[in-house]
Amino acid sequence: MTGENNKNKAIRALVESCLRRVPFARSAYSRLDLMRDEIEGLKNSVDDAFRQGAASVALPPVQPSMLDDQRRLVPTPSIILDVGAHHGHSTIEYLDAFPSARIFAFEPDEANNRQAAELLRPYGDRVRLSRLGLAEHAGKASLHINSHDGTHSLLPIGDLSYWHGQASEVEQVDIETATLDSLAASKGWDRIDILKMDIQGAELAALKGGAALLAAGAIDLLCLEVEFEHLYEGQPLFWDIATYLNSLGYRLYRVYDWQYGLKRSNELCWADAIFISPRLLRVSNGVDG
Repeated sequence: MTGENNKNKAIRALVESCLRRVPFARSAYSRLDLMRDEIEGLKNSVDDAFRQGAASVALPPVQPSMLDDQRRLVPTPSIILDVGAHHGHSTIEYLDAFPSARIFAFEPDEANNRQAAELLRPYGDRVRLSRLGLAEHAGKASLHINSHDGTHSLLPIGDLSYWHGQASEVEQVDIETATLDSLAASKGWDRIDILKMDIQGAELAALKGGAALLAAGAIDLLCLEVEFEHLYEGQPLFWDIATYLNSLGYRLYRVYDWQYGLKRSNELCWADAIFISPRLLRVSNGVDG
């Protein structure tokens, strides 16, 4: 009985460790799919260890939490933008983590936006949900609607061998786009505390639409999905984003949740990354208060 209790404790600890490490919804498959697969793998590892007579199982190291790092770097944000809100789960994580913040969420796909609106309804005025897409230029753009609703993009599907699942384009729809700079001017935002973007390869274009804000260091923390391979046609990769942000004084803080291709298991495909402003860099280094 003691061995069974130890095994159950080990499984529970491993599951809790997994949950702490799972970030916002991934692009090529859902957050729940990732959690299910990783937890099942951990449970199998524990079962194997105990079948071989192990008295205990060493826990894997807890990876850095992207949300915990944001809490530490920007403990009391006022304005957070969640660009690419999908069904609203990432927005809720921000609402719960930063109870004094106002969240502005953007999800241009009609069906996704409708689900997000329902999920976010209990939070009332703390969150504003928009169907605008953020881009380099304001106007209209064509959104590629794909068979997996977490993969819609302003760019066509690229090399599927890097993806964690299959997807195909279903249709294209016109959406309204705005720029970060125009939004800030219309809303009277002097500073954006946290900008999270997961927009399937269109991150650099949206950042260029906020060139004035970034040049002024007016966005403290950027939480971005970044790709190392062309999951979408013509998409800028991590190196392009880092070069652009570095030219404006922003620095890479940390990279999270490295993802490798299922068919290309030795090739890094995508991850999440935090970049911080010159001001936040000085503060985090203790140079000024």
